[in-house]
Amino acid sequence: MDRCEFSPEIAWLATDAGLDLNDALEYTGSPQHLLKFVKNFYESLEHKSDVIEEALSIGDYNLYAIKVHALKSSSRIIGAKSLSNLAKELEQAAKDGDYETVRSENDALLDLYRSFKDKLSKIEEITLEPEEAPKKPPISEAELSNAFDALKNFISDMDYDAIEMILAELSQYELPADAASKIAALSEPLKNYDWNAMSNLI
Repeated sequence: MDRCEFSPEIAWLATDAGLDLNDALEYTGSPQHLLKFVKNFYESLEHKSDVIEEALSIGDYNLYAIKVHALKSSSRIIGAKSLSNLAKELEQAAKDGDYETVRSENDALLDLYRSFKDKLSKIEEITLEPEEAPKKPPISEAELSNAFDALKNFISDMDYDAIEMILAELSQYELPADAASKIAALSEPLKNYDWNAMSNLI
C-alpha cells in the first residue's frame, strides 16, 4: 500500500516518524491497534531507554541483552525498522560477548530510540476510542490449558512476540473469570518486560 493510501489517523506515523506502516499493520492488524502500540511505545520510551543506559553503565550485559531484545520486538511491531535492526545487532553482540561493539554503538541506539519522543509526540493529542466488544465464543478447557502452557514456555524464553500472539488469540474467546483475571493482570508486566512478575502470575 502506498503511503498516500493510508488514512490520516495513521499516515502521520509514516511522514513524521518514518514508520513502515505496511509492516506495522501486518503485526498489529488495524489502525486502532497500531495507535495503541505506538502510545505504549511512546509512554514507556524515557524509562526504558534509561534502563538500557543504566544496564550498560554497570556492565550488566545480561540485563542489557534482555532490554534490547524487548526494544527490538516493540520497535518492529510499530514499524520502526532501523531501530529494530540496530537493537537486534546489539542484542546479538551482547549475547556473543562482543562488548566493544555494544559500547561503541549504544549511543547511536539510544539517540535513535529517544528521537521518537519528538517524532511520536502527536500521539498525545489522540484519544483512542474503546472498541465495541463482539460476542465471543467460549474457550474449551483443552485450548485454555494449551494456551497457558504456551505462555509459561514463552515467558521463560522471554519471547515478547510469541506472548503477544497467544494473548491476541485468547482475546478472541470468552474466558472463565479466573483465567480472564490472570490474562488481564499480565498487561502491565508485559508492557514493562517484567518476566518474573509474568511467570509468577501464570
